[in-house]
Amino acid sequence: SYYNSYSKTLKELNMTFVDDVYSQLNEELVYVMLPSFTENRYQNTYAVLKVLSSKQMEDVLKARLEECKKQSIVIDEPIVYTAAGGENFTIYKLPTEPLGRIPQKLWGNLFSHVSARYVTFVGSYMVFANSAESAQIFIDDNAKGRVFSSDPNYARFDDNVKASYSLYTYAVIPSTVALFKDFFNEEVGSIIDRSSIELKNMNALSY
Repeated sequence: SYYNSYSKTLKELNMTFVDDVYSQLNEELVYVMLPSFTENRYQNTYAVLKVLSSKQMEDVLKARLEECKKQSIVIDEPIVYTAAGGENFTIYKLPTEPLGRIPQKLWGNLFSHVSARYVTFVGSYMVFANSAESAQIFIDDNAKGRVFSSDPNYARFDDNVKASYSLYTYAVIPSTVALFKDFFNEEVGSIIDRSSIELKNMNALSY
């Protein structure tokens, strides 16, 4: 059954580590897509967790990586990246097993495009990225203030959204409409195809 399969996956991931992740999760779990300038349109796709303490969560991650070393799993040295503002960030590379695809293993196929081989910490957030370069893009965008809170178009949407919700989606339509079909069934996909020109005339969509 799905539950048995899920339980087996969590045990392989390490239940103590899973418990630590959940104990640190602070209300927000976000799937983020930024523009990609490669053939892989999902290159800059992230899973972002708001955590209670970045330092504590980073210590948990480092302890888990040390455990992997003791099991003779090769662990690459972390990358220290200096952001646009001069602040240093550590980017960790995770081994494919047992720490590969953590977001998908924990939260399902919405995160199937996030290989999550790289992890960094930005403010109160733990950021899973597909590559070191993708992690650096996320870090630099944050350092330069390229965030939703400074986008007036997003602010207008956010003003109309209730303060409490269990799921919130925001998409900039012109740059994301081509991806919609990957997230919906065939029937909806064909409607999106027929309406793509009209959709691209819209600025954004929130759900």
